[in-house]
Amino acid sequence: MKLSPDIQKPYKAVKGSPVKAVFQERLNRFVALCRVGSDVVKAHLPNPGRLWELLYENSELILEKSSSVNRSTSYTVVAVKTSKGPVMLHTHRVNSAVAWLVGRGKLFGFEDHRLVGREVTYGEHRFDLLMDGPQGKVLVEVKSCTLFGELLAMFPDAPSARAVKHVRHLGELSRQGIKTAVVFAVQVPQPKFFLPDFHTDYDFARAVLAEREHVRFSPVALKWSEESLKLSECSSGIEIPWKLLEEWCVDAGSYVAIFEARGSKSFLKDGFYCVAKNARKGLNSAVARVNRKACVPHTALGTMGDNLKVVGVLPIRGKERIPHLEEGLASVGIPIPEHKEGGEGRLVYFPNNPLRNKAFIDLLLKYRIERLEERILSLNTP
Repeated sequence: MKLSPDIQKPYKAVKGSPVKAVFQERLNRFVALCRVGSDVVKAHLPNPGRLWELLYENSELILEKSSSVNRSTSYTVVAVKTSKGPVMLHTHRVNSAVAWLVGRGKLFGFEDHRLVGREVTYGEHRFDLLMDGPQGKVLVEVKSCTLFGELLAMFPDAPSARAVKHVRHLGELSRQGIKTAVVFAVQVPQPKFFLPDFHTDYDFARAVLAEREHVRFSPVALKWSEESLKLSECSSGIEIPWKLLEEWCVDAGSYVAIFEARGSKSFLKDGFYCVAKNARKGLNSAVARVNRKACVPHTALGTMGDNLKVVGVLPIRGKERIPHLEEGLASVGIPIPEHKEGGEGRLVYFPNNPLRNKAFIDLLLKYRIERLEERILSLNTP
């Protein structure tokens, strides 16, 4: 296959000149409110992930100006700047970057493969890439990974039935003799390990475990230049600690439930309330019950009826009890100790949504990712 001019040139993620912006808020899944200079504008955000750990008020974004006159937004969000470097948010550009790496023989683990096509239809399904290598053609799905700590990257950052379906379908094709792969494109170069995010999407992690002998799972780390968002020439491989995944991907652990109270006539004022609970078994069922409000895990909240809304229930999986979880929540919010009742757990108040609170998100990452990093280090220490 003759390489296209786009493949032969260095890959640049921004079309035209990059536009610096400051993030204000996310209006919905695909629209962000940003400040460009003194103007407040709406920008298309081509990423369905939650992006909690990246999009805070006043985060620095990189946009591109739209050339279309028919769009409702004048800009597109391409990346966000972080202490670890730019993080690509434009999922379609990530696919293009991986295709560029394949075309240049630079994709780690697939250096001897060539790019045959993109958005390839096979049967009733369409796949991101089709590659050809020494052992034949390979159908590939590309997943952009924006969730990471110092050593560990995880995907997805939100439940994805579509991703689960992709993995299961690739496994079925593999059993039919068709080679398949999933490339997890980690958007910063620092992580050395990768795991499916079993905290957030248990079904996806179990699907990856079930298909590990059939589908090739290949995490790679990408590095983007600071100003021009050009992709570096090389991409390094990342290890999947399978034994750790088997040990920690269980239907047990703890959860943090977040509720919003409005118009209550009880002692609770308007705002957001968190409570942490342990579930040594049946964590999935416990989370589902709270999401349906079939179970409200605190008496003070349970009396509020329609004045109480479930904002989110965040699982933290593992067989081990999480130490100091209640104390951690109290350290980033306002504890209400005088209304703590036996066995219920401490109620913690936040005047604003804690999912937009950096201290709260950092605490969640500590329990979800840093604990795993500590375990990985202990397993890899002689």
